[in-house]
Amino acid sequence: MNKTGNEMSVPLIPQAKQIINKYVDKSTEANDYVFSILNTDRDLTDPAVLDREISSKNALINKNLKVIQKNAKIKKCFSFHTSRHSYADIARHKGADLYALSRSLGHENMATTERYLKRLGNRVTDNTVKGIFKGL
Repeated sequence: MNKTGNEMSVPLIPQAKQIINKYVDKSTEANDYVFSILNTDRDLTDPAVLDREISSKNALINKNLKVIQKNAKIKKCFSFHTSRHSYADIARHKGADLYALSRSLGHENMATTERYLKRLGNRVTDNTVKGIFKGL
């Protein structure tokens, strides 16, 4: 993962490995990318070219997600980036350490993570307060 210009790695859970293995086995080109959606005819070793290629594919995926949303009659809009918000929300609700969550999102500081989570609601805070005073 490359976020804010800093490359980082994240562990893959078994379910993610199963999904990746479906695509790796079917890959006809040997390259460093799991999903063969990037145009490998371009010089992907050039960071600017790679960034443009990723942005282009991200826009294409979001366009396709809008079609899926419309066909499935889902009222809430979502995008490729929604998965990051879902991850953060699930992690927070499971009691993840905020510093670890911030690092796993690739944020450079906690203020970014706090702004990110602020949009996700107060359910965790409410449950924490209830838990502290439970049984008193």
